[in-house]
Amino acid sequence: MTGIETIFSQAVELMRLMVNTLGPTGLFSAMVIQAVIAPIPSDLLIVSSIALGMDPITVVATASAGSTVGGVLAFYISRKGGKKLASKLGGGKAMARLEKWFERYGDYFLVFGRAAPFLSSDAIAYVAGFTGITVQRFIILALLGAVLRVIILIALGEAIATMIPLLG
Repeated sequence: MTGIETIFSQAVELMRLMVNTLGPTGLFSAMVIQAVIAPIPSDLLIVSSIALGMDPITVVATASAGSTVGGVLAFYISRKGGKKLASKLGGGKAMARLEKWFERYGDYFLVFGRAAPFLSSDAIAYVAGFTGITVQRFIILALLGAVLRVIILIALGEAIATMIPLLG
């Protein structure tokens, strides 16, 4: 395992422990942290929380709030630190592509981009920081996208869970 793989693996394990040990508070905290440190997979945290038996309504509330708070942090880092810092934290290549999509689709991209599982909602928050969107508008749209994303992931997780007995 390379150094980067080791760090990634340890970060994922830390997030899992936070969720297991602290429940909703751990999920909220993990979602905030992962929003600023892009390589940590938020989708995995959400599905894992459901798999660990956390109430779906609690997961929607805490994961959406944590993702939005983390997104606001990423937004401000980008707004104050500029594209160079944002690209370093959010993943440079993907961010250039996301910036073009944001310019083309605006608010729709912010909501549906943050709602789409397996697309980096964190990078979208960084990109939003160097656009003209106000922080108030960002918060509303980012929260809407986060709620949709969590609901989609819960539905996917529950669908997969019902299939698991069929696989064995």
